Amino acid sequence: MVKDVDNVKYEKNGGDNNEKGEDKEPEIKTEIPTNKTLSPEQIKIQQQIEGQLGLARFLDYTVNEPFELIYQKPLLEKYQKQLIDPYFGEGVEDEGIDGRHFNLKQDFEEMEIQKKYTSIIDKGEDVAAEHGINRPYLKKVQRMSLIIISAFFIVFLVLTAIDSSGIMSQIYFPIAIVMCFLPRFIQKYFLNKWSGLKEELEEELKGIAKEDMEDVKIFIQYLLDDVRERLLENHLPLQVINFMLLSEDYENVKTLTTQDMRNIRHYILQFKYPEGMQPFEVPKQLKEQLQKKPGGPMLNAGQGATTATSETEVHEDDENDDFILLKNPEYNEEGQLVDYDKEYPKPITKDGIEELLSSVKFQAVDKPELVMPNFHENSEIKCKCGEPVKFNTMKTCVTELTGERFEFYLVIGKKCKCGLNPYVLFTSPGNLETPQEYVDIFRNLKTNEEE
Repeated sequence: MVKDVDNVKYEKNGGDNNEKGEDKEPEIKTEIPTNKTLSPEQIKIQQQIEGQLGLARFLDYTVNEPFELIYQKPLLEKYQKQLIDPYFGEGVEDEGIDGRHFNLKQDFEEMEIQKKYTSIIDKGEDVAAEHGINRPYLKKVQRMSLIIISAFFIVFLVLTAIDSSGIMSQIYFPIAIVMCFLPRFIQKYFLNKWSGLKEELEEELKGIAKEDMEDVKIFIQYLLDDVRERLLENHLPLQVINFMLLSEDYENVKTLTTQDMRNIRHYILQFKYPEGMQPFEVPKQLKEQLQKKPGGPMLNAGQGATTATSETEVHEDDENDDFILLKNPEYNEEGQLVDYDKEYPKPITKDGIEELLSSVKFQAVDKPELVMPNFHENSEIKCKCGEPVKFNTMKTCVTELTGERFEFYLVIGKKCKCGLNPYVLFTSPGNLETPQEYVDIFRNLKTNEEE
């Protein structure tokens, strides 16, 4: 339980380093409100900071992984519309962004952040072009993987067709095993190659864009400072806001853990309380909201802001997570799931699923029975122990790690009698195709040729 502390005040200029020392912040008292629910103003602040953390993550990504954003104009335009325009677009007032804190819009304009982060990516494209790279590398990886797998499959069919002795029938199984694991090995090979090449390109880019990168990082610190101080001023507990960045060298944050995704180290961070300040208690209303959120502490990491969850719906013992894949799903005209191939993933695939789930944006499906007619009375989808899974909630998951939007469903089941935590995954009908790096998760071998 957090103790109430009277008349203890925090001043930014006194306790923390402030690169903008002329803007002295209002005093922040540490009294804990007696009402343990969120006020409408607190809820509004909570929503605003998620957007600001999303912007901080995008800018941090631009500085630390610019070559992951080159040649992706539609994606950058989307980030501009969703993350930048709402805060720094024409007609947006400073007061609507940051209340009584930093004049962020003025800083954004005076520091020419728009021009500088764009320049970083443009210069990255110039450097990449000099090394013969003229498209997003992940698209090249997908294309090369498809060519190699297709060639392998064609050779297999030709050998089968001309085989008169029946020798091929004896090696069908080994070949099938190779084709199961070949996409992942190819992907890993090219990603490792890309990581090495990026290091060389990034050193070259830093030589011509160092000042722009440093200025963007300074602005990211302003964003983080503003978010932290608004949380403190509005008595919102810092311990429920986790966020993901590619760098941990910012002030007033601490590293909770790290995750490696596609050979890129991600830091899961949390704001620090000022020295001597007791953590705020989590309001009851916020606890109830957290109980409805999936994905563990990495929820909404793709947007930058994350919220720690309770164990009511998301299970903490990862070792007992039981993933069930509904591969090759078929839907009727009403969009209802009517057929699929059920599979329990191998350990290597389970690792890929966990990595994928750490990168998605979740959205609740209000009427899951419209997608799965048997959602409330399931008898077909069973746990490994043979017990039918009792479904709890369904989420739509969206990821853009591959550079393209990919959507799938995650159904969270209630903890099984055997102790396993069931999760069911399957693609939504809105995808034109499955990205090559997710084929082994969502598609069966027989559809690789189509992919």
